[in-house]
Amino acid sequence: MYATLADGFTQRVVLAGQANNGQWGPTGLAFTTDGALLVANFHDGHVYRVAPDGRPDPEPFIRDLGTVGLATLPGGHVLATGMGAQAALELDPGARAICRRYPCDLGRPVGAALDPRGGRVLVTLLREHALAWLDLASGAWILAHAGPPLDRPDGLAFDADGNAFVGCVGSNQVVRLAADGSIGAAADVPGEPDGIAVAGPSGPLQGAVFVSCHDGALHRLDHDGRAWRARLVASGGTRGDHMVIGPDRRLYLTQTDEILQIGPPSF
Repeated sequence: MYATLADGFTQRVVLAGQANNGQWGPTGLAFTTDGALLVANFHDGHVYRVAPDGRPDPEPFIRDLGTVGLATLPGGHVLATGMGAQAALELDPGARAICRRYPCDLGRPVGAALDPRGGRVLVTLLREHALAWLDLASGAWILAHAGPPLDRPDGLAFDADGNAFVGCVGSNQVVRLAADGSIGAAADVPGEPDGIAVAGPSGPLQGAVFVSCHDGALHRLDHDGRAWRARLVASGGTRGDHMVIGPDRRLYLTQTDEILQIGPPSF
């Protein structure tokens, strides 16, 4: 749990006691079509499930997958990034099985997010300081960008217009890959920014970009018409990795050994 949280926000633990080594534990999050939350634990290699009623499954949902990031795909499947396997894996949650593999010759996939404009996924290649597109139909990988301003890109998320925001843990920056393919640093965020989530543009948070950091802080970026401005939302947590906005419009994020839900339902 965060030690401090800005006025107007709430927090609660939805999954506790996750295996970790003090640094890595749960990293990736995705919701299935029935409203269950899947959690990828990079430390022990398993994927866990929290049922729609909030009760965690007593045993791992899928064992020994070794994945970092998760992303919900059209049709109810989930994409899992395999940094060690140098591939992305398409999961069928109903069968609790891998239904397709996408070997990546460009590097080791870490974060993943579905492009809202079509059937492709943007993936971070942390060690290669790069972003790559995965075409789900053909299985082809296409390099989107490599090198500066990317520096160990990790978590990412899209806004409603198809602009991607990427947490770069190596440079303490959030980078924006625009829908037209241009790229640039959006804002400086201390503490190794990793997880990214973008609030809906028509809600009370008006498209704010939320950033979860390895130093246990949560930041918010708002655009003032000229530039992105950062402000602190929460502090005193543990290591933050990836985030996801749930079907209930609440924010879900990883910490070293737990998953937190941040309210109210306005994301």
